[in-house]
Amino acid sequence: MVTGLLDLPVEERPALGLAPAGRGNDLARALGVPRTGAALVSSLASGRDRPLDAGEVIVDGRREVFANALGIGLDGAIARRALTLPLPGLLAYGIAALGAILAGEAPWDVEGKLDGEPFRGAMTLVSVGNSPSTGGGFRLVPDADPGDGLLDCCLAEGAGRLTVLSFLPRVLRGTHGADPRVRLARFRRLVLRVPGGIPVHGDGDLLSAAARGLEVSVLPAALRCRVPGNRV
Repeated sequence: MVTGLLDLPVEERPALGLAPAGRGNDLARALGVPRTGAALVSSLASGRDRPLDAGEVIVDGRREVFANALGIGLDGAIARRALTLPLPGLLAYGIAALGAILAGEAPWDVEGKLDGEPFRGAMTLVSVGNSPSTGGGFRLVPDADPGDGLLDCCLAEGAGRLTVLSFLPRVLRGTHGADPRVRLARFRRLVLRVPGGIPVHGDGDLLSAAARGLEVSVLPAALRCRVPGNRV
């Protein structure tokens, strides 16, 4: 849906109306969009339009667009598992997280550049966010703002299963950034090379089970989104 809007000329793009019908609904929550009922109908019919950034990712040469989150590594493995679980949001992602961690899928050897700054090492995940949370409430990038013209990322170094499990409560609270093995940053462009392949999801959809090359960039104010409030 978002990709289709961005394929239109700027002057022809309608506002994006969010009806939170998924399992996570993280972007809708960040924008204050009501979940159901008269409040949602009123928001869509008479709310105001606000600028909304988007993210673009080239996955092994294929272009994809995301509105809320791009999960690389453990985050991608969790999304892959969650897609098979007929359960509501946070419960599905929580069970999928436990399964992926206990299966020992992380870490992955990653080489990358964050706005030109090189980094390299064994990484548990590289999570990119346009809003603070993903998976129904995992606050991987707690300070992300979907309208600031930047994307946020969480880079987590490789760690053992018990250590990664101990991180889950902190990720739900958004306090994991205090750990020295975690780096939170804002960026415009991220390039990754993963010779062994790495799982990737975009807005909860599996983009690749074993991507070897990714280029991520922000599309500032690429969309307009209908949110509650009076039109100016």
